[in-house]
Amino acid sequence: MKKVLDILSSMLLGTLGIGAWLAVVIIMVLSLPLNVIALMRLEGWSWWVALLSAVLLGAIPIFGQLGYVVLTFLGAYYFYVGNFDWREAVSPTPGTITYQQMTPKQFAQFKEASRETIAKTCKQAAASENNMGGKILPAQASLCDCVTKVALEKLTPDDATAMEKSSSAMREFFAGVAAEAKSRCGNR
Repeated sequence: MKKVLDILSSMLLGTLGIGAWLAVVIIMVLSLPLNVIALMRLEGWSWWVALLSAVLLGAIPIFGQLGYVVLTFLGAYYFYVGNFDWREAVSPTPGTITYQQMTPKQFAQFKEASRETIAKTCKQAAASENNMGGKILPAQASLCDCVTKVALEKLTPDDATAMEKSSSAMREFFAGVAAEAKSRCGNR
């Protein structure tokens, strides 16, 4: 009986040893592509820049190699979270959030990110009305900047939610913005 247990234990240990060896080989083989995934997602680099960076990182003694190992596991995590899809792992589909779910900080960031778009839209509208080859007067540019500032100061999550649901709410909001901008900005 003891002989049978010895044989079974040696077989089990051999199987575990082979399994551990295979795991190390798989990690070694996949480490470079997983590093590329991690670098592309974290830094937004193209695949060839991430590939060269991963190779250079692995060549740096101690800290570079430690970073290489960390990026391997991070790349594996991104690949798993991306449902084993290379494109999803590298640039995941953004989630959705409502205006009401945003924290005040997130809403402030949203408004700041919208500033350029609102000003550009205003200036494009002015340019299309001018018929001056896509150019606007400095006073129009200044007025658009002022209107953008007023609109973003007045905008609340409730206003944004209402405008998303109803075009009449949008007209009301921008009528209020126009009235306040007229008093604050004057005829620039």
